[in-house]
Amino acid sequence: MGKAEAAAGEARDIAKEISLILREQNALTKIAEVRTDAHQLVADLRADVVVANKTVRTDLAALGNRVQALEDLRQTGTGMVKGAKLAVEAAKVIVAMGGGALLLKFLGG
Repeated sequence: MGKAEAAAGEARDIAKEISLILREQNALTKIAEVRTDAHQLVADLRADVVVANKTVRTDLAALGNRVQALEDLRQTGTGMVKGAKLAVEAAKVIVAMGGGALLLKFLGG
């Protein structure tokens, strides 16, 4: 029975080695799966960053347009105020020169 016991011991050792190899292979498979998942996560995050960047650029452009519209409105308002001041000054000059009647006629009075 010595040969049978030796064979059985050798079979157990081989079974342990096979089990170890299979566990290692399973670990390598799991590592490969995790790596694939990590690559997918990075790709998804990159896509999210691209979308966010595009959104920010679009929003900034819209904000820039709004600021420009406000600036244009301010410039128009400033121009209108200056024009009104010039008209008032011109009316004062006309009145001072004795042209009050002419000014009233011009204004429809």
